[in-house]
Amino acid sequence: LNSPVMAKKNNISFTPEDRKIAGLFIRDSVTNNIISSVLKRVSKFNFLSNRKIKNLARHFIDLLKIKVSGLDQKVTYLSGGNQQKILVSISLASEPEILIAIDPTRGIDVGSKKDIHEILKTTTKKGVGVILISSELDEVINMSASRRYSTTHPCSHQNSCQCCHSS
Repeated sequence: LNSPVMAKKNNISFTPEDRKIAGLFIRDSVTNNIISSVLKRVSKFNFLSNRKIKNLARHFIDLLKIKVSGLDQKVTYLSGGNQQKILVSISLASEPEILIAIDPTRGIDVGSKKDIHEILKTTTKKGVGVILISSELDEVINMSASRRYSTTHPCSHQNSCQCCHSS
């Protein structure tokens, strides 16, 4: 895959590693962020359906336990953990077959981290392939059924607690 458009055509979604630069419309509402990747899903005859929009936003707010004052709250006023949950919601809203999660819990509180881990596990149980890329080895070990990791890109071990080293 060489572009986000190609990934979307292949039903692959991802959470970028820097939510403020690449993932969120930080000055926009929680609702607009959640529906941003699925406008066709919340429209009818090329008109957006307010009912579908609100239902989808509420669904993900409840599912990921996102703490908001309302559907129109600006993302910039949310905690880092809740912003990260919005980012995961955007990826899941597209109903991907594969979700690539790049450092989905970096820099967030323990409670939000636990909520994101739970939703990723639930997502895999629903048949979605989740590729977790994390800078935290403990997270990879605890979250994975199968793992590959490396300290250098050309070398990898599967289901091993040994790190790779280049010669």
